[in-house]
Amino acid sequence: MFTLRKLLWSNIGLSCFHCSTLYLTFCYRYWLQEEEDIFLDSTTCVMAFRLLRLSGYKVSSEPLIQIFEDHFSDSPEGHLKNTGVALELYKASQIIIHPNELALEKQKSWLTHLLKEQLSNGVIRADRSNILISQEVDDVLKFPLCANLTV
Repeated sequence: MFTLRKLLWSNIGLSCFHCSTLYLTFCYRYWLQEEEDIFLDSTTCVMAFRLLRLSGYKVSSEPLIQIFEDHFSDSPEGHLKNTGVALELYKASQIIIHPNELALEKQKSWLTHLLKEQLSNGVIRADRSNILISQEVDDVLKFPLCANLTV
């Protein structure tokens, strides 16, 4: 059975140049219809946003604002458990196409601080299971514009 979530996860690392028109059409249609395939999973939603924005689609950033609020509102415990979501949101917050997207600017600033703090405090441990995400966080913070060269 076709699901957008499977397609997004199976195509991580492909540049947007290599994404087929059909794939983008499905993704965009699902976005406009607010399909559960995209919007039930935070990471999938953020990746779809990045893919669409980098491919020239003018999709709303409202779902990202909601994900940010859901995961990082006032819960200190939530901040520690959601490094993957924070990293994806940080990458997506780099793609500002409208001058009135101040919420994305604020989100980017807050997530920059959070990810730097997690790296320096050792919250993202460099054990076998987390070494890749730790390195990715470090790389994305050092080179934010390169974070969106691959989706």
